[in-house]
Amino acid sequence: MQNTGIYKHIQRSNRNLLAVNICLVLSVIATAGMNRRYLYNFFFGPFPIDNQTLLSNTTPDGRLQYFFKIRGSESLNTGVQEVEREVSKSTGETKNETVKAHYLALVIEQKLLLVKTPNANDSKEFTGALITLPNDAREKIVNEAEAEFPALRGVFLPLMLDATNFRNSGYIGLGVGIPLFLLGVWNLFNVVKRKENIENHPIMNDLKRFGSPNEVAFKIDSELQIAGDKSTIGPAQITPSWILRSHFFGLEILNLNEIVWIYKSVTTHYKYFIPVGKTYAVVIYNRQGRLLEIPCKEQEVNSIIEQVINYVPWVVAGYSQELQDVWQKNFSQMIEFVDMKRQEISN
Repeated sequence: MQNTGIYKHIQRSNRNLLAVNICLVLSVIATAGMNRRYLYNFFFGPFPIDNQTLLSNTTPDGRLQYFFKIRGSESLNTGVQEVEREVSKSTGETKNETVKAHYLALVIEQKLLLVKTPNANDSKEFTGALITLPNDAREKIVNEAEAEFPALRGVFLPLMLDATNFRNSGYIGLGVGIPLFLLGVWNLFNVVKRKENIENHPIMNDLKRFGSPNEVAFKIDSELQIAGDKSTIGPAQITPSWILRSHFFGLEILNLNEIVWIYKSVTTHYKYFIPVGKTYAVVIYNRQGRLLEIPCKEQEVNSIIEQVINYVPWVVAGYSQELQDVWQKNFSQMIEFVDMKRQEISN
């Protein structure tokens, strides 16, 4: 078995599955590592913070804890809003406006802490990420307020509490990252299981449809060796009894005697309603209703179909809507036709 081409496909698919999922698991771990500060605050915050610590905290960006619940004596509406506008590309006119956030000033002893919140209210307690005061907020709110009311100079803290849905991005990240991590671990487990026992590999399970997997593998390999390079047409390998199409994670195998219907698929691609190219594929249906599609160049498609018909001339070849309807409504009728045609040719 280890000397057969099938075994090499099994090794290749195991190697590819291992490499891809190691990268997947490491990518999730690396992403979590790069966001470890956020994740720490996501899971263990919000943290309490007293006024003395808050007033002396001028560089929050470098601190491990930055997701806080902060309470002041009063909140003041600055009147400044963050507005999202939908603008027409053709006219430049504003079609719609949505208020995304409001800016409040929270009184902390003799100081003011700017708070960005999704709702304008008179709450005295807010929960969010404590960050360095952004330049745009400093220019639009703080500088203008100090210019209009000189007594406010030095009153605003160089900080801002962003109370707009701190955990939302975390929920999205966990919703994506955890399934990806589990998928990677599960696939790595499958690789180990397949390496311990080759019979667990999907390719071997597929071969069981035709008999003993080892014997079938040797038969396929023998026919491939006899056919040599002539068996390879594009991404497919064809022998008098088999058609194989390898893909990144495995191998699709069909016995030619299983084939019922084969035709060329042509897909026209458009860009702005203008045809920009075509792609081609061989479409094969077998007796179990299984579909095998082999994308390749048009000349290769024609050669594969010609070769298959040469080996099994009783198959239905070509596409029509009538054939599609028969296959979808009662494909057993098409199988009976193929069996009858095969018997006529054999006799």
